[in-house]
Amino acid sequence: MKAWITGEMPFHWGSNNAKKDGSAYQPTAYRMAEGGADEQGSLSFSQLVYPKRFGPSACKVHTDGNLNIYNPADQVKLFVAHSAAKSTSPQISNCPGGMNRAFVANNLGKGYELQASGSKHLKDLVGIKSKPALGTQDDAYEKLAKAIYFYNSGTWVTQYSWPYMLKYFSYKKDSIKNEIVNDETICHSCRYSIEVREKVFGENLRTYIWAGERGVDLDGDGILGDNPATTEDESPELTAPVWCFAYGEKEWVDGDIFEDIEKAARGDALAIPPVSPIGRVDCVTGEELP
Repeated sequence: MKAWITGEMPFHWGSNNAKKDGSAYQPTAYRMAEGGADEQGSLSFSQLVYPKRFGPSACKVHTDGNLNIYNPADQVKLFVAHSAAKSTSPQISNCPGGMNRAFVANNLGKGYELQASGSKHLKDLVGIKSKPALGTQDDAYEKLAKAIYFYNSGTWVTQYSWPYMLKYFSYKKDSIKNEIVNDETICHSCRYSIEVREKVFGENLRTYIWAGERGVDLDGDGILGDNPATTEDESPELTAPVWCFAYGEKEWVDGDIFEDIEKAARGDALAIPPVSPIGRVDCVTGEELP
């Protein structure tokens, strides 16, 4: 919670020369910290925009709670209340909470796009490092990632699974909002969620294992035939990964692009001189291969 709150605002009382990390500011009981990314008065630790507390369509969870947004302790309570607000009643549908949506209403978790048609899918997703089984949908860890994402983004793009978003949405170091530019989806809220959790998990962010190439198990004995699986509608049950690479939250927030990691792991044996593959991992454990 501390990591999440300080991701929004590291201090309560404002100043003339505040730094984002909170290392230098002039504390005063008369000037509250206000966010600079909007014009709606996003205040203190919660960065809740003023109209959601006092506007004509204020959130019921805040009007009922009647917390004092100018009090530091109540600001923290407000942060929790906003995250936990129910999302099932029409009376409070204007501000459903991400934690409630993820773990109570359970409508943030989505199925992995393992069988999706078209060019964008997760058919190459074969595992998660340090997890026994892949599963078929967002698990508790990914729901937490989305709950934190949701606090920053509201309802912006919630129909996809978390690994799908990392694979197809773009990182931008200096982003200040979610936006689509020239058909490129800049996910500021993805960055926000990862950076908040990185403060807690450090290097232990989620790493996904991806099949770089599949081969066909022609007779079902677990031994691959010579023909690579090339058709879009090839059933994953009939194929097995020949080699794999790792790509997850750490790589995404470091600005590494999925296609570049895959290309490096593929190498190029026909190039002059040949380019050796870099970054291949065990397709089960995700451990880097020599």
